Amino acid sequence: MKKHITILLILSISFVSFGQTSIKPKNKLEISEVNKSLDIKILIELEKIKTEKIHLEEEVSKLERLIEKEISSTNEKLKEQKEDTKDLINIYVFFIGIVLALIGAAINFFGKIAIKKRVEQIIQNTAEEYAESKTNEVISQKVTDDYISKIIKKKGDAEIERLLNELKTKGNDTIESIKKKGNDIINSVWAAPPKHIETSIELDATDEEIKQKQENIRADEFFNLAFNTKDHKIRISLYENVLELEPENYNALNNIGVAYNDLYKFKKAIEYLSKAIKLEPNNSLAFANRANSYNQLDEFDLSISDANKSIELNPKNEWPYAIKGNVLTKQQKFIEAEEILNKSIELNPKSAVAYFNRGYFNEETKRYDESISDYLKAEELGHLNLALLYNNLAVGYRRIKEFDKAISYIQKAREVNPDWPNLDGTMALIYSDKGDKENFYKFLKQALDKGCPVWNYLSDYAFDPYRNEKRLEKLIEPYKKNYYA
Repeated sequence: MKKHITILLILSISFVSFGQTSIKPKNKLEISEVNKSLDIKILIELEKIKTEKIHLEEEVSKLERLIEKEISSTNEKLKEQKEDTKDLINIYVFFIGIVLALIGAAINFFGKIAIKKRVEQIIQNTAEEYAESKTNEVISQKVTDDYISKIIKKKGDAEIERLLNELKTKGNDTIESIKKKGNDIINSVWAAPPKHIETSIELDATDEEIKQKQENIRADEFFNLAFNTKDHKIRISLYENVLELEPENYNALNNIGVAYNDLYKFKKAIEYLSKAIKLEPNNSLAFANRANSYNQLDEFDLSISDANKSIELNPKNEWPYAIKGNVLTKQQKFIEAEEILNKSIELNPKSAVAYFNRGYFNEETKRYDESISDYLKAEELGHLNLALLYNNLAVGYRRIKEFDKAISYIQKAREVNPDWPNLDGTMALIYSDKGDKENFYKFLKQALDKGCPVWNYLSDYAFDPYRNEKRLEKLIEPYKKNYYA
């Protein structure tokens, strides 16, 4: 505002100066009149400026009030938005609470269903055992009472002979039935020996045809010998003889793979099982056994893939279900694992491997009594890998602090396979639990010497007292480096 007044004054003065230089009044009176006129004009201009200043001040005041009003309005809106946001958050929290409550209720509900299902299963198993017991009792009573009374009543050699023959026939039928069930169990892992129908050689048969028939007979004999041999190294040698005579015998290739699995040479097993699959792509058994090999090498994706393929080719074989359940257990997918392991047992209640793998599941989920029960059932059903079975039983008894029983099972496993490295590893853990430091280190070194990857088990609580000891680190590190070299 002062700036405007200054400019006007300068203009006025300039104008006066210009007037003074341009107009030359004739006398002093005229000059005085002119000055007076100029003063009036200046005063008028000053009044205008004052009026304009007042007007501007009013406008500024209005503007300030308007700004204050806008600020106040904005604050109110922000406050309202804040309140609205707070309300929305409260609403979200409320609904999230409801969702969590529903999830909790669902977990509780389905948990109860699972418990109910398990109780029903226990009741069913108990009922089946009772029924079996009563059946045996009735059969025994029948034999001891009915048959004896008949013999006494008839008192004749012919009748005695007839009754004995009847018992013999029934006994043979029972034995054959048991044998068939046993073969079904074995065949879930091993390919059974071939059943060739004997045919006479035609008179006009060529020398080559006669020779081929003789080789087929020899191959069958080698296969039968291998199948009935317990020593895996001898088995492999006999099956190799089969392959010399019949190079495309995929059943022999499958069984060599199984033997290598039982010798813990899993990569070698995969080599033979892959050959069997290449020769017979629809070989469900070979896919299941290769799934087992991949499982033991911790190649879980490949194992699941082969197990699924095996199930697709033969949905009624329990073995691939058992392997898949074992992999899912290792991946800690316990709900799915339990479901598929129970399915495995449902498909074949006489399957040792199905009970064995569920035993491992129960061990991992800390159901140690149930784990031991499943392992004992697997032993009763004739589980073939007894060293592994007894080792796992030792682990189960170790978990429930029955150390003497655990050690006795390690000894039984050693009698089957003294070279299996995990036995010494389990013994080391048992002695750690007992507080025997020197035996802990003694058996740990023996396990490492035999090739046990001890470092894979360091999470076990048995290592807690020694975890920070330099002695443990110095013992393990050289073996670990050589293992991965």
